[in-house]
Amino acid sequence: MLHIARNRGRNRALAPAAALLLALCLLAVGVQAAPDPADTAALALAPYPGSHPVPGQVSALDFDAGGEGVAYHDTEPANLGNDNYRAGEGVDIENQGTFPDVGWIRDGEWLDYTVNATEPQTFVIDVLAANPDPVTKRVAILADGVPAGTVDLRPTGSFSGFNDGQSTPIALPAGETTIRLQFDGVSRVNLAKLDFHLPWVEPTPVPTPASELLVDTPGLHTLDRDLSADVVGVLITSSDVVFDGMGHTIEGMTANTTGVYAAGLQTPTSSGIIANVTVRNLTVRNCGGGIGIGGVSGLVVEDVVSERNIVGLGIGAFTGTADDYLVRDSVFRENTRTGISLGYAAQGIAIERCSITGNGEGVDADLFRSSDRTSNHIVDSTISDNTENGISLKESGFLIRNCTIGENGGDGVYVEHGGAEVIGNRIENNAGTGVQSTSRGGSDINGNRITGNGLGVAVGGDWSSSVRNNYLNNTDNGFFGVSAAGMLNYEKTAGRNIVGGPYLGGNFWASPNGTGFSQTHPDADGDGICDEPFVINEDVTDFLPLAPWNGTPVIAPTPCREHPVPGRIEAEDYDLGGEGVAYHDTTPGNTGGAYRHDDVDIETAGGITDVGWIRDGEYLLYTVNVTQAGVYTMTARVASPNDGRTATISINADPMYTNIIRVPNTGSFETFATATADYITLPAGTVTLRLTFHGDGQNLDWIEFVPHDFGTPRPTPAVPSPYTALAIPGTIQAEGYDLGGENVAYHDTTPGNEGGAYRHDDVDIETAGGVTNVGWIRDGEFLLYHSNVTETGAYTLTARVASPNGGRTIAVLMDEILLTTIAVPNTGSFSTFATVQAPVSVWAGQHAFKLVFHGDGQNLDWIAFERSGVATPTPTPSVSTPTPTPVAGGASFTAAPLTASHGSAVKFTLTPATGKTVGAAWWSFDAPAHLNTWNSRAVNPTFFYPSAGTFSPLVKITYTDGSSETVQRTAYVRAT
Repeated sequence: MLHIARNRGRNRALAPAAALLLALCLLAVGVQAAPDPADTAALALAPYPGSHPVPGQVSALDFDAGGEGVAYHDTEPANLGNDNYRAGEGVDIENQGTFPDVGWIRDGEWLDYTVNATEPQTFVIDVLAANPDPVTKRVAILADGVPAGTVDLRPTGSFSGFNDGQSTPIALPAGETTIRLQFDGVSRVNLAKLDFHLPWVEPTPVPTPASELLVDTPGLHTLDRDLSADVVGVLITSSDVVFDGMGHTIEGMTANTTGVYAAGLQTPTSSGIIANVTVRNLTVRNCGGGIGIGGVSGLVVEDVVSERNIVGLGIGAFTGTADDYLVRDSVFRENTRTGISLGYAAQGIAIERCSITGNGEGVDADLFRSSDRTSNHIVDSTISDNTENGISLKESGFLIRNCTIGENGGDGVYVEHGGAEVIGNRIENNAGTGVQSTSRGGSDINGNRITGNGLGVAVGGDWSSSVRNNYLNNTDNGFFGVSAAGMLNYEKTAGRNIVGGPYLGGNFWASPNGTGFSQTHPDADGDGICDEPFVINEDVTDFLPLAPWNGTPVIAPTPCREHPVPGRIEAEDYDLGGEGVAYHDTTPGNTGGAYRHDDVDIETAGGITDVGWIRDGEYLLYTVNVTQAGVYTMTARVASPNDGRTATISINADPMYTNIIRVPNTGSFETFATATADYITLPAGTVTLRLTFHGDGQNLDWIEFVPHDFGTPRPTPAVPSPYTALAIPGTIQAEGYDLGGENVAYHDTTPGNEGGAYRHDDVDIETAGGVTNVGWIRDGEFLLYHSNVTETGAYTLTARVASPNGGRTIAVLMDEILLTTIAVPNTGSFSTFATVQAPVSVWAGQHAFKLVFHGDGQNLDWIAFERSGVATPTPTPSVSTPTPTPVAGGASFTAAPLTASHGSAVKFTLTPATGKTVGAAWWSFDAPAHLNTWNSRAVNPTFFYPSAGTFSPLVKITYTDGSSETVQRTAYVRAT
C-alpha cells in the first residue's frame, strides 16, 4: 500500500536544527481522542459530531448532518461501502484499508464540513486521498458557498494508496464556516482526512542547540557522572550505539529539556534514520521529554527510570518510517502527561516487564502499527495509578497479556479505530471502563479478571469485539452493542475455564452484592455452565454463562495419536475423552462397528475407513502439533449424496465462522471428493482443532493442512499460461481462461465440466442458443486470464452475464489488485443475458486479470475492455545519466520523467527477465538512504520525491519460479 511518510503539509525539508527543535516540542504534546460521534438525525444542516476546530484534522467521514441535498450530494441512495459508522446516510463509507474513507465518489457529488476558527486566519488544507488513475484531479473548495480555492489529488496508483494533496491558501473568518468539497468533473477518488493548518513559513535559522554529551560514533559509550541539562542531556546521532548510563541521573533544568534524544539528521542524501541503538542503566527526571526517539530502527531501552518528566518515553519517527523497539525492565512514573507516548510513523514495539505508574496517561499509542518483525505488545507489566487511561490505543493494534491494569483515573484499556488482544490480565478498580472498545475497536477480550471498575466492559460499535471466558464483577458489568456471532461465547469445549470449571463457554457474571447472573442461576447437570442463557439485551446473549465451580477435576481431551501440522489427519483418529469432551455424537454406539469402541460411527468399506452417519450438530476434536505459526489451507476428503452440507472449523475453541468446509454433492456416500478451506491461521505449538458438522448425511475420510500458497508455484504446470492470445482493448471470452488447472488458472468447486462443452477440465462450460458461456458458477470460484494491454489509460469494462438470482457480484482484479466489482443483475433466467459496465484504469504491458465470483448461480459469456478516454502522454525524459543496457535476459526498469520538480509524480515501469513472471517486487526509491527500508511493493509504482536531490532507485524482484534478482540505477532520478 502506498502512503508516503513525510512532513505532512510541508513542501520542503526542515533544517536540521529546526527539525530537532520540532521533535523536542512534539515530545511534550499529546493528542486528544476524538469524541464519540453522536447519533444525529438532523433535518437541517448541522455540524457532525460538532463543529471542527481549526487548525486541526477532520475525518472525511464526519461530514455535516442534514442528509442528501443539505449536507452532501450523493448520486445513489445506498452506502456502497456497507459501513455502519453513519447509519442511514447515503454517502459511501468503507473501512477496508489503512484509513476509513469516503469512496465511490462520482462527478457532481459534494460534501460539507463545518469548521470553527478562533480568529480570522489563512489556512492550507492537506487532503489525504487515493487516486488510482494516472491523471491529477482538481477538486474545488467553497467557503459558505463562495469559491475559496482548489486542491489537486495526484495519482497514488490504487484506491488503497493514500497521499496528501495540498490546497491553495484559503482565508477563513472567525467563527463557523461551512467548507464544501465539490467534485465537479472528478470521480474515482477515495477521501480519508482533511488537515487544516497554517501555511508554511520558512523559519529563521537558529543555532543547533548544544547537548551536554554528543554520541556521533558507533560503539559503547558510558556516562561517568550525573548530568544537568538545559536543552539536551545526551544526543545520539549514530547507528550501532550502546549508551550505558552506569546508574547515573540526567536532570532537566527546564520543561523544554530532553534527557536523551536519539535520531539521525535528515539531509538530501540521508533519510534521517539510524539503527541499532541501546539506552540502558539510567535515570532521567524533570525534563519535558525523558527519552525521545525521533528516527531509530532497532532500539532497546532497558533498566531505565524515567520520572517526573512531561513525557517519560516518546517515540515518533519525525524524519521517516522507523521500526522495531524493545522497552523492558524499566520504570516510567509520575510523568505529568504520558508515561510512554507512541506515534506515527514509527512502528513495532515490545513493552515487557515494565512499571508504568502515577503518570497522566500510562501508555498512549496513536497510529502506531506493528512492523514486519515486531508485533505490538505489552506483557508482564503493571500499568496503574495513572490519572487518565491506563492504556490508550488509537488506530493501533496491541496484544496486552498478563498485566495488572488498575486504579487508573480513566479507562483501564481504551481502544479506538484499532483492535487489541486483551488476554489474561487483572483489570481492577479503574474509575472508567475496564476495557473500552466501542469506536471501531474490534478486540479479543478473554481470560481476564475485570473487577471493581466504573464499568466492566464496553464493546460493540461498528467493529464487534469478542468477550469470552472473563470473570466480571463490577456494579455494572458493561455495555454490549449489537453482536456478531460468537461475541460472548467459545463453543462449549472441554478445558479449564476462568473459574476452574471443566468447559470453556461464556463469561462468569458476578456482582459485588452477590446478585450476578452466574451467582444466582443453577447448574443442575454440574458441567460448570448455567442451565439457562444470560440475555443481556435484545441483541446480545451469553448462551453459555459460567457457573461457580468446586467440582471434580477437569476432564480434558488427549490425543489419540501424534498429529503433526503440516500433515494429514485420519478422521477416525479424533481425541480420547469421550462424549462431550473429544466428540459429540447423537446416537449411542458405533453404527459402523469399525476401528474404535465408543459412540462415533466409523466404517470400513472399499478400502476406506471413514467417519459416517454424521448428523447435524455433531463434532470431532483433534489435538495437533503445529510446527510453525502461519496461514494454512485445509483440505478434507468428503462424500455425501446431499446438497448444502458443511463443517465449521474452530481453533482452540474459537469458532472461525468464515472458515467453512463446503461438502459437495458427490452422488453417494461411497464417492469421495476433496473440499478446501483457505486462510486458516494457526498458532505454533499444541492446538485443539474442532470440526462441527452442519446437516445430516455426510462422510469424512481425512483432513490435511498445508501452508497457504501466497504465490509459490504449484507442481506442473507451475504457472498459468495464456490459453489463447488476448489483447486489451478487446473482448475476452469467458471460456478462454488460462492453462494451468485447478487453483492455478481457475478454481472450480466441483469435479468435471458439467456443461460438457469446449474444454476438458473442471470449469463448467455450456453451449446453448448459440452462446458458449461459463455456468454452474459457485461462490468463491475464479478464472484467470493473461492479456496484453496495449495502452495505459481509462477504460470501460463491459460484462455479459445472466442469473435468475439477485445479489451476485464479480470482483475484477489486475495482478491481484482490485479494479472494480461488477453487480450481476437478476436477468430472470440463466439463458437471458444482459450487459453491465464499470469504469477501470489499467497500465500497458502483460497482466493477469482474475475474475472472482461471489454468490452461487450466475453465468458469464464475455468481458470487454474499451478505451473511454485518451491516456495521459508520458513526459519526454529530460537529459540525465544514460540508462545502462540491461544484461541479456535480465530485468530492467525505467522511470518517467527522469527529472522532475520535487513533490511531483515519477512513474516506474518494471520489465522482467525474458520468459519470467514477477511474483513480488520490493522497491527502494533511493537505495543509499533507504536500502532495506522498502518504500513500495507495487510492481509498477508511482513515487513522489518529497525533497530535491539525485536518487538511485533499486528493485528486488522475486519470480514465480522462485528465482530472484536485484536491479539498481545509480544517480538515475533527479528531483529539482
